[in-house]
Amino acid sequence: MTLKGYGFILAAAGLWGLIGPISKFAFQEGVTPLEVAFWRAILAWALFAAHAVLRRQVRMARRDIPVALLFGITGVTCFYGFYLLSIQGGGAALAAVLLYTAPAWVAVLSRFFLKETLTPVKLTALFLTLTGVTTVSLSGAGGNLSLGLRPVIFGLLSGFCYALYYIFGKYFSSCK
Repeated sequence: MTLKGYGFILAAAGLWGLIGPISKFAFQEGVTPLEVAFWRAILAWALFAAHAVLRRQVRMARRDIPVALLFGITGVTCFYGFYLLSIQGGGAALAAVLLYTAPAWVAVLSRFFLKETLTPVKLTALFLTLTGVTTVSLSGAGGNLSLGLRPVIFGLLSGFCYALYYIFGKYFSSCK
């Protein structure tokens, strides 16, 4: 990996880390979570499209269009919306912790959609992930945390939709 690659990784991590604070600022200014999600998706799409045009990688097989649209709706639109609704209701920390249930969702979804087996190692990892997420989520504010059901559900749904990146990625990586 070149120094340029490390720079891209640092930039991506920094931008990812700004999602919560920028979103909370937008919420304070009266912008709704779904509006923030919309503008985030539009900006991401524009940058992705510009990159694809510059790299001359804009072709898509006709049979892949429905799957790409499904991914756009579930993997991007719903993920962005649910994540920001979780931030609004429960804060950036809770939303981020719940987002990282994605590996657990991947293990379960891979079993059904990719016919992968749930080995004892995967089941142990699944159990540890869920235990860790539950422990961290319930330990906030010195035990005085009052979790609303909506931000938890939205956070879990954001993790589910984020897991779809892997499932759809496997589909597209197998396409010739």
